[in-house]
Amino acid sequence: MNTSALITRSLQLAVRPFVLLWAFFKKVALAVFGRLQWSPPLWLTRSRAATSDFHRVHPRITASGIVTIFLLSCGAAWTLHWYQHRPIPHKVKATIASPPITKLEKELKFPPLFVRFSEPAARLEDLKKPSLSGVRLEPTITGAWSWNSDKELAFRPTQDWPADQKFKITFDKKFFPPQVLMERLAYEFQTALECVSVVRVAAAFHDHLWIAQPSGVCAQLERDSAGAGRFHEALPEQRRAHSAGRRANTEPRRG
Repeated sequence: MNTSALITRSLQLAVRPFVLLWAFFKKVALAVFGRLQWSPPLWLTRSRAATSDFHRVHPRITASGIVTIFLLSCGAAWTLHWYQHRPIPHKVKATIASPPITKLEKELKFPPLFVRFSEPAARLEDLKKPSLSGVRLEPTITGAWSWNSDKELAFRPTQDWPADQKFKITFDKKFFPPQVLMERLAYEFQTALECVSVVRVAAAFHDHLWIAQPSGVCAQLERDSAGAGRFHEALPEQRRAHSAGRRANTEPRRG
């Protein structure tokens, strides 16, 4: 038996279970749905005839092509399996601790911003530096970045944080050691809304008290002449006006 006949026989044995399975399903479909008539289109008939003629004239090429397709299919299946089970890179996560509202004291102490990492993320040479580069805060606030430990980064501002303001922290790729793979390099946070003061309006027998609720939502307590009160949330323009007035009152006056 020559090589071509051996390959053809092997392929026939490999395909035989599928042929038997197809015959079984064909009988089941015939019993359930009855006999269906279908005429193949002309292009399919010609293609099948051309394929049969080519296989009759070049059996080795046909067998080689079938083996090649089979090997390519096996390779594609193995590649897909490897891709689905490849090792997932371990990434370091970071959480932002938003700064609280600055306390009204004789000497204002601006609270720092903390960035805490799930694993050590600092370069050894940067742990003792009083100021670091490679990390940006937008909008810009004057201050300095430094490491409290290998897992905690702090930003100490030299000016007060604006109230109800969104900030973005962006790290450069070279800010961390090469072995540290961050989950992402950009983070956002929002400062708290400051609303702690009493405002009296011109309307008679009405007091308006601004308070800061535990949820961080600024609300207004309105009392009428009978002493009854009710809460309602402050409007955005009222929040901004109140925050601007507080900053203006805390700024030192010039002679």
